[in-house]
Parts: sequence; structure tokens; C-alpha cells
Amino acid sequence: MPMSVKAADEHLALLASFVASYKNYIQGKISNPATFYEDYGQIDPDDLE
Repeated sequence: MPMSVKAADEHLALLASFVASYKNYIQGKISNPATFYEDYGQIDPDDLE
């Protein structure tokens, strides 16, 4: 079944956004928010004073 040009453009735009997001994640520009909570739990409250 042939794909329309509009559908192909939408698929390529979606793929480009996935690739850009993955590239930013690999470069460290995007981090996992769950790690922040784990990291904050390891801070001694006396060190914050």
C-alpha cells in the first residue's frame, strides 16, 4: 500500500525528533529526573547548613 507524501513527511518529522532527543540524551543535555531524587536523598542535612 503506497504512502502519501504528507504521511511520509510526518513520519520523517517524528523520526527526526526521536533522533534529536536521543542525541541530546547521549550528550548529557537531557537527564533522567528520577536520578535527582535519589541523589538528593544521599545529601547529609548537616552539609547544607
